[in-house]
Amino acid sequence: MIGSGLFSSPALCGALCYAELGTMLPMNGGETPGSLAIICIVFGEYVSRIAYHTYFFNIPHDSDDAVELADAIIPKFLPKLLAVICLFILTFINAISVQAGIRVQDLLTAIKVLTAIVISITGIVVLSKREPIYGDSSIQGDPFHGIGSISYGQIALAFYSDLPRVIIFGIPLVVFCYMLSNVAYLAVLRPEVVMHSNTVSMDFGKKIFGPSGGILFAVCVALSCFGSANASVFTGARIIYVSAKQGHIPGLFGKLSQSRQTPILALLLQAALTVIMIMIGSFRVLVNFYSLTAWM
Repeated sequence: MIGSGLFSSPALCGALCYAELGTMLPMNGGETPGSLAIICIVFGEYVSRIAYHTYFFNIPHDSDDAVELADAIIPKFLPKLLAVICLFILTFINAISVQAGIRVQDLLTAIKVLTAIVISITGIVVLSKREPIYGDSSIQGDPFHGIGSISYGQIALAFYSDLPRVIIFGIPLVVFCYMLSNVAYLAVLRPEVVMHSNTVSMDFGKKIFGPSGGILFAVCVALSCFGSANASVFTGARIIYVSAKQGHIPGLFGKLSQSRQTPILALLLQAALTVIMIMIGSFRVLVNFYSLTAWM
């Protein structure tokens, strides 16, 4: 759930519906993971900034020119190249075995939760000083606005057997982490920076812990994106597999590997389609396209 997007879709009620469907229909499949290309590109963006940190990590965290300078310095092909590499690695991992994909997901989930906890605790410490770091005496705006529409995640149903219990306890936990994280951002950074920055976590880490903190948080967010992409790879291939089984696409993609029991051909088809979207679309174009089709 953490790392798949903030304030984007109904949370608890929708997740409970997913739990009901998951227990009633214990079959392969899931929600259409159209965001896979977007997540891979975000991964590429963060890794690019880590690679070129010597150029822009010394820029003031709230500089209005930071994004433009980063875009000018980082080669335009690099984020897309890294996105494709990320996709190929995850496709290979999920083709090896189901357990390999699950183990990777568990590890990355632990890293994401730990990062959220660090951000939340840091925000609490800052607020306890009664004066936000950016110099204003109050947190402007409404940092709690929208907490009723936090993402329920695309992969929750894939890795748990006791779905109702996991969702009932998991959703409030994620809401709490998201809420504290946003309060922490607004306590440390100016609201304008939070609204306009593409790398809020990196700005947060750099403001609190210096350039090294910015790099560390950029790595954590990149790993978060890697985990979200892994979730989409896992579910997406099984949607293709089930579609082939039901005759919607050629039956060739509805076969499992006899030795590994994974939908290798479905994984390869998904990878090919995702590479096309990565190559021809920018982050903003893909977000607009996915946002439209996801709600249709």
